[in-house]
Amino acid sequence: MSEYPVIQSQDNAKIKKLKKLHQKKYREEFGAFIIDGEKLLEEALCNNLQSQKYSVKEIYISESFVFERLNEDMIGDKPVYQVEDKLFSQISTVKSPKGCLAVVEKHESMQGYDWILNSDQAAQLIIILDQVQDPGNVGTIIRIADAVGAKAVILGAGCADPYNEKTIRAAMGSIFHVPVIEEDLHTAIQQLKEVGFHFIGADIVGDSYDTIDTLPEKVALVMGSEGNGISEEIRSLIDSFITIPMPGKAESLNVSVATGIIAFDLIRRWGLAKA
Repeated sequence: MSEYPVIQSQDNAKIKKLKKLHQKKYREEFGAFIIDGEKLLEEALCNNLQSQKYSVKEIYISESFVFERLNEDMIGDKPVYQVEDKLFSQISTVKSPKGCLAVVEKHESMQGYDWILNSDQAAQLIIILDQVQDPGNVGTIIRIADAVGAKAVILGAGCADPYNEKTIRAAMGSIFHVPVIEEDLHTAIQQLKEVGFHFIGADIVGDSYDTIDTLPEKVALVMGSEGNGISEEIRSLIDSFITIPMPGKAESLNVSVATGIIAFDLIRRWGLAKA
């Protein structure tokens, strides 16, 4: 007999809510989203950095699932429910369910950018996305931001939902490591300029990304949509533009690839400046 409460009916209220969380409008209504897999659950439970923004509310496992990475101490007092295998496939957000998922609740978003000033890190990077619509790209950029130690990723209007299942999977748990903020970009840019950030936009025309003479210590890297680049209203707020030279025949790069190239070069150069 299972040590956890068993859910067998698709009419169960919890099952109905889980199905609703597959849709953005209900994720926004409930202030919650689903993560699939024990690895992501471990990231959510064990990461203290984002503990004020997210909390695991409920855990669901299939009949055949056995915890391998998590133990009772790590799970703590979080409620765990066992779901029939056939029913579990209906609530999972992936085509091949891993037998474990959780509902994560979002708390009040961070207001303002005073929290940046509390950092003892001299060189600071924020990545700003303008109308980047592909969830895979948004998730990959969140992962890149985590890898380079960025202070935050800011998503403007028209960007993919950061809590979409494809975004979550592409981010590989990094959403629990780096703040992801959805905000009006005019507001974000104004507030960040007040605390000394220099805005660099990636474009097909501009100085080569690796030839900037003086690199400011606070940089906000703005990346535009895959098809149209940075919107005109945001371009007018940017301090300088850079490009990635491409000697081959390709005319452009995937936005997440371009973000990775520029972001890693920024931290490399900041590292050289400190040496």
